[in-house]
Amino acid sequence: MSDSTHPAPDADVPVATFEHQNSAFDDFLDKHLKKLLVALGIGAVGAIGWITYQHRLESAWQVRAQDFTSAKTIEDFRKVEANHAGTEVAGNALMMIANLQKKDGKEADAIDTLRKLVANHPAHPLADQAMFRAGTMLVDKASGAEAAEAKKLQDEGVKFLEDLVSKFPKSPLVPGALMRKTDLLLTGESPSDEDREKAEKAYAKINNDYPANSFFEEITRRKDAAKLKRPALVEFVPEPEPPKPAPLPSPGAPADPNANSPLLNPETSINVGSLTGDAPAAAPGGAPMPAEAPPAAVAPVPVAPKPVTPTPVTPEAAPKPAEAPAAPKPVAPTPVTPAPEAAPKPAEAPVAPKPVTPTPVAPKPVTPAPVSPAPAPAPAPPK
Repeated sequence: MSDSTHPAPDADVPVATFEHQNSAFDDFLDKHLKKLLVALGIGAVGAIGWITYQHRLESAWQVRAQDFTSAKTIEDFRKVEANHAGTEVAGNALMMIANLQKKDGKEADAIDTLRKLVANHPAHPLADQAMFRAGTMLVDKASGAEAAEAKKLQDEGVKFLEDLVSKFPKSPLVPGALMRKTDLLLTGESPSDEDREKAEKAYAKINNDYPANSFFEEITRRKDAAKLKRPALVEFVPEPEPPKPAPLPSPGAPADPNANSPLLNPETSINVGSLTGDAPAAAPGGAPMPAEAPPAAVAPVPVAPKPVTPTPVTPEAAPKPAEAPAAPKPVAPTPVTPAPEAAPKPAEAPVAPKPVTPTPVAPKPVTPAPVSPAPAPAPAPPK
């Protein structure tokens, strides 16, 4: 019985039993540890690559900026545009080339450069400015070209302005583009009243839609100018020259032989029959009327000029001398007797002006006017 209750000393007897269970995180690490290590490695490589890329971009930008700022001539900017094609600096170089070409008077080359900027860099920050400048230059160039060429240039310019409005609606150049497009309604020597009214309304709409635009004052000025109508042209008629006065006969000159001519003297009666060649009218009784005797020449009687008697000038009367002031009244006696004041001297009498002797004026010679002779009386009819 004792053998069954007490085991043999050599047998292994467990002291305690422990149960261990892994957590979810331990299970996750055991399952995805390799993947996590790979992801961390990739992230580190990516970060290093990103930092390297940004550094290279910054270095490239510095190179482009240095090339752009060091360029001075058109050829320098062409090299910048070729070496950095497709970048923002290349678009800046094209804008600088257009500016220099416009400054040198090469407007056609400047327009071509602006066309290239808009085509190769449609999203460039200066694309709206390139469209505005190209459009305005084309419209201005069309005004001096022939009809066919002007229509082509104007259409291309309007297309640039319309693209600016549609593609860059928030650009500050939109009001200016609309203004230049409205200007085309007033082209020509005499725009119609209908076109003027349309232009006036279009200008007003631009300022209403864009009240804070930089073209506001210029648009207002053009709107007011559209109200003015061209005045009607009046043919110039020169004023007639005034008749020249007849020259006066000089004294002692010979008499004009035509002075007493009946044709030149309106006061002389003229026998119409003698001018037409008809016979003189017959007197009563069948006897012909005697011919009128020519008037005798009457010598003009010279008129003696009347002597002009100069009017004597009466000298002005000398002014009276000023009265002497009255002596002061005596002052009441005081302990100190004052000395009497000396009477003031009378004012000196002014000197009378000398009489002025008038200079006699010589009479001007009077030229007698010629006296027209009175017509001779007609002879009495014979009894």
